[in-house]
Amino acid sequence: MHRWGRLLVKIGWTFAAVGMVASVALFMWLVLTASDDQKFNRLVGFSNIFAFVVGVFGLLVAALGIQQSNKEAPAEAAITSILRNQIGYYDGAGWTKRAIQLFVQREGVGRASAATTLKTWSLSSKQRAIILTGEFGCGKTWVLLRLARDLAKLRLRHGASIPFPVYLSLGRLAHTKVSSKAELMALAFPTPISLADGIGPGEPILMILDGIDEMVNVSGANIDRVKALLSLVSQSTSRSTRFVVGCRAQTLGAVRLSDELELALRRQEDHDATKWSNEQALGSMAFVGLLTIEAITAEQADAYLSRSPAASTWQKVRSEPAFQNLAHASFTLSLLVDALPTLYRQGAACADLPGLYAAATTAWLLRAGVAKGDISDYELRLQQVATAHLLGMNDGEHPEMSKILDRAGILKEGGQGWSGFRHYTFAEYYLACAIYRATETHSSDILGRVDLIYAYNVNRFLIPMLNRRAAAADSGSENERVAVVTGTQFRRFLKETGWRRKGYGYWRSIAGVDGIIPWETGDPGSLAIAVDGPQDLLGADGVSQNPIGGISWYDAFQYACWVGGRLPTTEEVLAMETENGTPPRLWTGTWHREISALIQVVNRVDDPATPRLEGINPDLRVENLGFAVALHGLGSMTLP
Repeated sequence: MHRWGRLLVKIGWTFAAVGMVASVALFMWLVLTASDDQKFNRLVGFSNIFAFVVGVFGLLVAALGIQQSNKEAPAEAAITSILRNQIGYYDGAGWTKRAIQLFVQREGVGRASAATTLKTWSLSSKQRAIILTGEFGCGKTWVLLRLARDLAKLRLRHGASIPFPVYLSLGRLAHTKVSSKAELMALAFPTPISLADGIGPGEPILMILDGIDEMVNVSGANIDRVKALLSLVSQSTSRSTRFVVGCRAQTLGAVRLSDELELALRRQEDHDATKWSNEQALGSMAFVGLLTIEAITAEQADAYLSRSPAASTWQKVRSEPAFQNLAHASFTLSLLVDALPTLYRQGAACADLPGLYAAATTAWLLRAGVAKGDISDYELRLQQVATAHLLGMNDGEHPEMSKILDRAGILKEGGQGWSGFRHYTFAEYYLACAIYRATETHSSDILGRVDLIYAYNVNRFLIPMLNRRAAAADSGSENERVAVVTGTQFRRFLKETGWRRKGYGYWRSIAGVDGIIPWETGDPGSLAIAVDGPQDLLGADGVSQNPIGGISWYDAFQYACWVGGRLPTTEEVLAMETENGTPPRLWTGTWHREISALIQVVNRVDDPATPRLEGINPDLRVENLGFAVALHGLGSMTLP
């Protein structure tokens, strides 16, 4: 029953009970005493009638309460169903049964449990919003779903004094616009919410907006859409609504999410645009808090895997750096439980991020009943889905495969004909697989549509795959030399392969994780390279014998493969004899910082005699950044 109906019923039954008991008691007293005092008898009689009336009044109030409750029962039943579905989804998920405790850092508070900190904030903080951020696979979604479940339990127990949790997975909005609160609430997960479901206009609501980074998309095209969403949410909700927003660290900077959310809420609080603009300029806003999920420590990872079903395999590899590097995030840690037996058989050379996801996918597909010989077909299907969902393309219709992939735990059905990856990192992995497959034929069509400055985690999958291909082709000859590539040589490669024939692509993100601000804008096609005449290749002459510059790591890698060579190691670049005209920055084939997807570059800009090492995003093209190739064979061998 609704709380008002329950209250009326309680009051009615109380009055009825008191009145009826009093009436019976007075009647019995009148009968038993049989007093001759007429005045006393009349007083007792009137009291008896009054008590009887009170009892009847109580019955009428109770009936009114029951009627009111019956009217409100459907709405309350809908709310109860929504809350129980939130609890059931979290408690029924397999990964919650082996979840690892996550910790957050909060300014002024320090290190604390992520789940406890968010629940406490939701119940007691005066802030309107808080942002939960962290790196790739750190467990943001798990924490937010846990928050929704915890609040749902409290709401069922204590009623409307507890904020009603509304969990929204925003990945669906990458290619879909919403223009009203009703459309937005219909996207609530796991149960769509209707405005008629009985949530009162003044009741406290906690909107959990998860996956802002998925909404921005790997093309970086939806930053304005994120701003529009924040504006819609703030304008269409009451001031009793508060927000928890989950996103990756790169989105926090690329979208300036904290500022945009704060401005949207300030507009709602005070429609005086001048006032909130001035407050922003003065830095006096304090509406939005920030929590950062910490990386998993080596001790946590070791304890977790030592108690897992893969414990015996983990004991064999726990001291190997390649395996240790995969155990810093909660999601990759959970993947290791299923992938470790396969990775152990394949060896440390395959113990990298793409190797981990490939092994986990294989284990899940086999568990779902897919024959080993059919796994490659399912992997191709997943590449199609990833490319379609992340770049807004058509993925075709394969309902039977989609059902099996859903059963395997890789895809999820989202209703209304929509399905997506259960974890966003799988979409990034399979997009990287699609790009890798295209580069085998020197096609950059997909690569040119992805903003890898913003979506830098795709690089973390793609580069190990490419380096593995290069290592397989490496003859291991001792007679190798390192030669800088010229504009003429690179132009010939473009003409014969068609590489970048549809353009370089462009970057919409404000800045890369390396701090460098991309300067490319416009339509990708406008940056296609014309191979029939002289054209500036982002600052380098493409028809001269001068070393080429303005080349991304992917361009350099493809050229090296085309000539049968490889990109040199950092040590080989440092040992090179530089000549006049050699680019002051040269790519290497070595990671500088893998977790940020930065490739090591040898920088001689400031002092050619004392080069320094720096990390640069592999998709970044800088005017004075060129490359050399390590060639197999005799020292007199020349590049084509």
